[in-house]
Amino acid sequence: MTDQEKGDNASDPLLRALRDLAGDPQPTAADRQRGEEALLQAIARERVNPKRRWSLRKSWSLSVVVAAALVVVLGLTFLLPTPTAASAALSEIAAAAERVDPLVIPPQAFAYTRSKTTVLVVQPSDAFGDLTVPVEGIAYLLPQTREVWIGIGGVVQMRITTGPPSFFTPEAEAAYYSSGLDQIDQVGETVTGAVRGALSLFESRVWPTNPDQLKSALRSLVPPDRGLGETVEILDLALDLLRETGATPELRAAVIHVLADLDLQLLERRPDGSITLASTYESPLLTRDTFTLNPNGTLLEESSALLEGNPNLSIPSGTLVFHANYKATSFVENLSQPHQPASP
Repeated sequence: MTDQEKGDNASDPLLRALRDLAGDPQPTAADRQRGEEALLQAIARERVNPKRRWSLRKSWSLSVVVAAALVVVLGLTFLLPTPTAASAALSEIAAAAERVDPLVIPPQAFAYTRSKTTVLVVQPSDAFGDLTVPVEGIAYLLPQTREVWIGIGGVVQMRITTGPPSFFTPEAEAAYYSSGLDQIDQVGETVTGAVRGALSLFESRVWPTNPDQLKSALRSLVPPDRGLGETVEILDLALDLLRETGATPELRAAVIHVLADLDLQLLERRPDGSITLASTYESPLLTRDTFTLNPNGTLLEESSALLEGNPNLSIPSGTLVFHANYKATSFVENLSQPHQPASP
């Protein structure tokens, strides 16, 4: 409302009271349309009685009608649920995910996925034998590269390469190598093996593509008594259906609709249409989980950061205790040369 309009209506006690109550809201186009329809209906009722004449009193009656229509618009504006920025962005991506063509693996070829992860590992003090370490043990960040080959019948091969860990103190690093834990973690080694069976939650069962039914199925798998809240539990399970899987467009869209119903925050919307969202909670330290989806609903990245430190393990605030990057799926002709993609 302009200053001139505010001045013109300053003497109207009803409109002034409405402004004091409602402030200066910005109704949506739909709200305005409903208000206009209410106003037109009220005017039509006034015209039904031809004996009434326009007068100063009639002008006041019309003002009351306008105010009533305004109350309807304001009531709708305040009472109707408004989608959050996160749910609106996810709904857009879910619609796009439904239009994506299903992943079809060509004969004599494999779908190849590659991811890089870094995970916090905590080794208890009894893992170090006679070495003196803190009672709580030591913590370190272990990086891995994971490659997966998926054939027409499912996952057929996985290869994991483990890199050297990062430590929070020199003492923890010395104790780690002195105890031979690097050999247990297979640091510097690449392990390749044939795979038969489920690698993830996605492959362990048939999932419904109705969002409400899918959310109920995921909720049934939530571990009891962890105290993390539904958003945290459902988010982790839902993302497992998007991690390096051959999920159909319908299932992928259903997963994203489930995410849209969670209490998430939209952190970033990139020019290419990708979005990054977050969930903040206590576990028991204050933690923030984030994940990034491309415009078609493919999981690109996820992380979990401690927003407060853990002095018992010398972990500073802001540490990423989990981080993963997922590369786009490509098609390859054999299991030994994943970096030479074949034409789909």
